[in-house]
Amino acid sequence: MCLGRAARAGLPYPRPLSIPPLGRDHRERGQAVKKAVICLLLLTLLFTGGCWDLNELNSIAIVLGTGIDKTPDGEVELTLDIALPSSVNLLGGGTSPTMGMGNFIVVSEKGKTIYEAQNKINMRLSRRISLGHNLVIIFGKRAAEQGLRDVLNFNYRIFQTREASWVFVSSGEAREIFEKGRPLIERTISQYLDKTTIENGIGVQFIRFVRDIYRQGIEAAVPQITLKKGNLTIGPTGKSEQVPVPDLKGLAVFKGDKLVGFLNEEETKGFRLLRSVYTKQKGMVIAAPGLQAGKELSYEPLRWTIRIDPVQEKNNLKIFVKTDVLGNIVEQRGTENIYNMKTLKRIEQNINGEIERLVQEAIRKAQGEYGTDVFGFGEAYHKKYKKTWPEIGPRWDDMFSNAEIYLDVSAAVRNTGLETSRPVLRKEGG
Repeated sequence: MCLGRAARAGLPYPRPLSIPPLGRDHRERGQAVKKAVICLLLLTLLFTGGCWDLNELNSIAIVLGTGIDKTPDGEVELTLDIALPSSVNLLGGGTSPTMGMGNFIVVSEKGKTIYEAQNKINMRLSRRISLGHNLVIIFGKRAAEQGLRDVLNFNYRIFQTREASWVFVSSGEAREIFEKGRPLIERTISQYLDKTTIENGIGVQFIRFVRDIYRQGIEAAVPQITLKKGNLTIGPTGKSEQVPVPDLKGLAVFKGDKLVGFLNEEETKGFRLLRSVYTKQKGMVIAAPGLQAGKELSYEPLRWTIRIDPVQEKNNLKIFVKTDVLGNIVEQRGTENIYNMKTLKRIEQNINGEIERLVQEAIRKAQGEYGTDVFGFGEAYHKKYKKTWPEIGPRWDDMFSNAEIYLDVSAAVRNTGLETSRPVLRKEGG
């Protein structure tokens, strides 16, 4: 109530509030709190003084590729593809040396373990090895055949392992790929493999490779890398020379952590058309027979869907696979009028037959010869029969080897290009 209203009502004036002054103890206590807060803030500065584990570029050796082999006496041979500082441009600008001017060095050492071999390499270098930019990991054939469990143990223990590194298996020694392989456009062999893998859509990253090895119901499969001789013309002189060029046309097939064999180029195409992870890829062309004898056409799959339906009938396992493919006709050797719908339907039937042949070859090799499920049929079985999977999982490869697989392929042409038929050349006066 205000003072004027209290006076009119005849009420006594309220006494004003009086706040006693703070005593000496209160003032000292407040100052002590302020000092404690200031000391605490100063103490936190000790832990925010900068990057305590900073690695300068001039103190590390940037590894772009790793090769792992096994020697006949059981030792591990580690090969590192190390970029030279003058050829590495992490900021994306500037110039670089031309091919063959020393873009990288390849260093190899042997040891009882991978880390021992790496330590020996580090003793030879003036900089500390850094694996944070590693692009590719290549396993030699002997190492893969003997088993990669111990090798993978090292890779996923160290914090520097790059999970996005591409994995390959060499048909010989991994060391030879780095020492003898010639990058055609890129500066190093590792950068060449990285760009080629991305462009063709055939890569398997390290994290997925490890998962496929340790999961039940699916086995690992990674690109096979070999060296082949190719003619290369360099410089204004036009001089041609034979150089070893990396080739990525095959596929390495695993059973557990051990390599059991390879798929050839055509079988690899069939594999990609069945593996769900490859349902939208580039870089694959199927040469299907045309309507005229000996006149093939090129069909480029753009995307496809895969439906897998396993059916367990007592002791008999049937797997029904439905694949729908959509692609373009990019080349035609015959003179068929593919603008005609009846003609186009007949061509699509020929494409269906060719795709089915490729898929059957891949299944026949993996199921009949290797007995390993690289297609992921076991995962589809696991999703459908979850209760019985704990019993079936450990012996899935045996069940897969005896399963009956039924294919249903449906290919469609989305685009035929700018030409509806190939022009027919006629002689003058004809």
